[in-house]
Amino acid sequence: MGASECLDEPTYGLVPLAHFEQLADAQEHALVVLAMNLDCLITVDEAGFLIHGEEAFSAAILEEFRLYGEEQQMRAEPSLVPFFGSGVEYALVWIGLLLYCFARQLQDPLLEARFVNSAQAVIRDGEFYRPFTALFLHADLEHLMGNAVFGLVFGVFVAHSFGPFRGWALILLSAYLGNSLNA
Repeated sequence: MGASECLDEPTYGLVPLAHFEQLADAQEHALVVLAMNLDCLITVDEAGFLIHGEEAFSAAILEEFRLYGEEQQMRAEPSLVPFFGSGVEYALVWIGLLLYCFARQLQDPLLEARFVNSAQAVIRDGEFYRPFTALFLHADLEHLMGNAVFGLVFGVFVAHSFGPFRGWALILLSAYLGNSLNA
């Protein structure tokens, strides 16, 4: 049996319907034919790949190919979840600010009394800055380090979801509101 005889036999009475340069495109369109519950065959020629189908259904198959092509053109690109930077630079600024405030707090013992979150001062005296300034005060170095490490990890996760600036602004706003409600 010669090479030319081998090329003619495997089509099993199916006729060529469409030509594709890429195998992936031919396979994709073969799935369209199979979804119609019809037989098909992909063969290779010099220029690419041929899809063969049943001659009686060739018009319907070609119409499905056309409709499939239109559907693919209208298909929207999948929306990706935005992935922002880590916001590590904001976290480092935050930690630097905490260290500075802690050093000032150690130098001036009255600083804590003036800026700690106090329910009486917030509600009775209207000192609404205290829930915010309390975010910068810490009882000791362990308290400061624990908050800094947790804040760094939490802040990076929030920054990845909302963006660095917006993420850190939301963290500060949430902490302020939490302290305000606590007062």
